[in-house]
Amino acid sequence: MSGYIKLYRGITDNQLWDKEPYSAGQAWIDLLLAANFKDKTIYIRKTPLQVKRGQLAWSTVTMAARWKWSRNKVIRFLKTLESEHMIEQERGHLTTITTICNYEKYQGYDTAGETTHDTTDGTAGDTTDDTAGGTQHKKGNKGKKENKGNKGKSEKPLPEDFEVTDAMRAWFTEQGFTIDLDQATDRWKDAMIAKGRTYKDWAAAWRNGMKLAQGWYDQRREKIQPVQSRTRIQRTKIFPGHSPQLLEGEWIEDGFICREIAS
Repeated sequence: MSGYIKLYRGITDNQLWDKEPYSAGQAWIDLLLAANFKDKTIYIRKTPLQVKRGQLAWSTVTMAARWKWSRNKVIRFLKTLESEHMIEQERGHLTTITTICNYEKYQGYDTAGETTHDTTDGTAGDTTDDTAGGTQHKKGNKGKKENKGNKGKSEKPLPEDFEVTDAMRAWFTEQGFTIDLDQATDRWKDAMIAKGRTYKDWAAAWRNGMKLAQGWYDQRREKIQPVQSRTRIQRTKIFPGHSPQLLEGEWIEDGFICREIAS
């Protein structure tokens, strides 16, 4: 089978995407979707980290929680991808940088994915807009008239001064969420910056992010809690300038070498 289809990053916001533990193919697509489409600098523990086009900075802990896998399964999966020359990994004392090999093959500048304008509702700014139902909406005078309602509401990256307002905190409390608001918000902001996401309404994007974070937390608590009663995480600090050689089952998180050991 040859050719390609338009697959927007917004597909990961669909409730069906996270309904079940990921398949290997879904995890691979998730890495492709998460990879930066342009060079970007992110901050981990206030330290700048350059993440280039075709790269992502996800730890195995993040992948395990997102894919609903064990950490060891994530590690085995990544090693398989490396052996197949599908990815390369560069482990540092802050996190691991994953590079998608042949990224341009999947997302070259000459493809439709780079020349269209993505929007929050999943449509594209081509001459013809394809919808999920397979219908096409051709642009013309009518299309221009329909777009007038969106005038002045262009997408923009996460504002540097983005803060959770009192109204947003009240909404969070009304939902009965059990996650830590500030911690979840910080992680959400890091993810939005790392992925280069743009939205028209960042308050709405934040609310959706909190719903997803609570859902992931509930799923992890149900599936991981029995394991935690028998194992614990051993953490060994990595000194600046030192590049440790990781053993089987080890990963790097927040400047520490981590591994699961029996309680």
